[in-house]
Amino acid sequence: MQLSRKEISQNYFEALKLALKLIHQTRRENGYSADLSPDLLTELAQSAAGSESIVNLIQSKAFNPDAYQPFLLEAIDQVKKQLFPDVKKHRFISLSQTDMEISIEDVQEINQPSGFHFDNSAALILHHLKSNLNGIDFEYINHLLLTKSINLSVLLRALNINDEFDHTPDYKLIIQKIKMLRKFYPSGQIFDSSLIDASQKLDKITIINIYKNVYLGIDRAFPLSFLKKNDSSRAAILTRFLIEEILEKNPKDVLEKEDETFFIRHKLQNVYRMFNYSANRVLANAYPELIHPWLSSKTPENYWEDPSNRIQAIQWLVEDRMKISPDKLYANSLSRKYFAGNGLSYMFNRYYNSVSKALNDAYPHLHLWEIGPVSLQYWHDKNAIKAIHWLVQKNNWKITDLPKLVSDKKLTRKTFSQFGLATLFEKKFNKNIYQAINLAYPGQFEPWEFGKVSSSYWSDYKNLHRASYWIAKREGVETQKIPAALRSGKLTLQSLKKYSVGAALKRISQGSLEHLFAPILWKEHAHYLDEQRIMTKLQSMIRKEKHRKHLGFYLLYGFFAPNVHLISDAYVDHYERMIRRIKRRRDYIKSI
Repeated sequence: MQLSRKEISQNYFEALKLALKLIHQTRRENGYSADLSPDLLTELAQSAAGSESIVNLIQSKAFNPDAYQPFLLEAIDQVKKQLFPDVKKHRFISLSQTDMEISIEDVQEINQPSGFHFDNSAALILHHLKSNLNGIDFEYINHLLLTKSINLSVLLRALNINDEFDHTPDYKLIIQKIKMLRKFYPSGQIFDSSLIDASQKLDKITIINIYKNVYLGIDRAFPLSFLKKNDSSRAAILTRFLIEEILEKNPKDVLEKEDETFFIRHKLQNVYRMFNYSANRVLANAYPELIHPWLSSKTPENYWEDPSNRIQAIQWLVEDRMKISPDKLYANSLSRKYFAGNGLSYMFNRYYNSVSKALNDAYPHLHLWEIGPVSLQYWHDKNAIKAIHWLVQKNNWKITDLPKLVSDKKLTRKTFSQFGLATLFEKKFNKNIYQAINLAYPGQFEPWEFGKVSSSYWSDYKNLHRASYWIAKREGVETQKIPAALRSGKLTLQSLKKYSVGAALKRISQGSLEHLFAPILWKEHAHYLDEQRIMTKLQSMIRKEKHRKHLGFYLLYGFFAPNVHLISDAYVDHYERMIRRIKRRRDYIKSI
């Protein structure tokens, strides 16, 4: 079972505490001195907790003291066998300085069949290695031993071979170890770190060579107090050598992908401890140009007073660390824990104490709803309209397609939630899509275009007739031509069936189109009556004009009577033309 980075980290710290406890309990046994310093005890515990078997354990099994203790005791026992504290010199002396040396010639006299279980004979071990390694690898080992660059016990430890040879060696791992040996020491001349005084100034090559020996297992630990002098500089050299030369990785990849045991597995647990078990700070120390200041052990004084530094940090958290595109912030939930977990706790608490405020500072071009939840008070009509327009534009929708998007279920209540507008939709618009669209695009749509409407809506006859006219318009019939369309059969009950609202109209009107279009019919009838009154009036005026041609007319106007007569005839002609126009219109309506 592979545990999470957080679980692995917790397992390691618990295993380290347990190792310290077990060492304290057994410190007076052989191999320990009663006056060992806390630093020495810590290094012993780290050696045990950082051993391969324990690292594998903490990566795969949740910490349990009873389950961990046997493995830790075995690891501590291995440390006791291979490390001897010399209190006078205050350093650890490797077995490599005390083991007897075994000549390769001893192997030539051995003539036993190859097998996996041998007694504790150096000659048999070498014979077995010779039988299972290729010629180049074994010649390299042979060279190391013949030149006395390394002795057999140290070599076996470096190759991860039990010196008692009581188990089947993992030759795949052994070959990898030899490959690493040849990479670090191609000439076969192993660096001797036994006389190094770590309290003195060390050059970069020496620091790296010391680490090579520790990494390969040639030396069990760094010299005592190795990180007490020029600690940051030495830690940076070690870290860069590990990442660039040994692993050939990008430091950012290490920061993002490796778990909490990374530096422990690669024999830099003391460096890891020096930076308070923070991989961010270890890497920031080694790569200040790549790892931002807020990831280091201490941010420069007054660094956060510069707004540009705060903006850079927030943008880094969003875009680099969280891998979130700014225009997708509405779809991701950021909380203050992300700031704290990435070295930005002080900045966040000191200058913002609100995720929305921080994000708004870094992305002022975004609307508030794009960077996090907003209160109901924010959603007054002006902001609500902006949000609906933004939603439509964000999805590249045409305004005229909105009803179809609803019917195709591409615009639903879930859409509002996905784009950070849940509060707007649920509280401001009472989960009613038409209310939202009508506020943003007033008068462009009708309620029934966005789904069913309540029965109470149709109790208002204005809504009933409005829906009827809407269908007529969809059928290509202008309002003033509805009566003619009804008489000609262009508008029928079949026309209603084409539209979702048609069934409701037919039911409420009991199948009567005259009922649905009553207002326009009433209006037409009223117009007919008006015309009738006009015709009656015109006919009366014609009679009056004709009645003027009598004896009294000539006596009244005398010499001007002929002129007045002409004017009267003109009026009569005009009135008669108006009557003829009204009659022609009526004849046309009757004909359609």
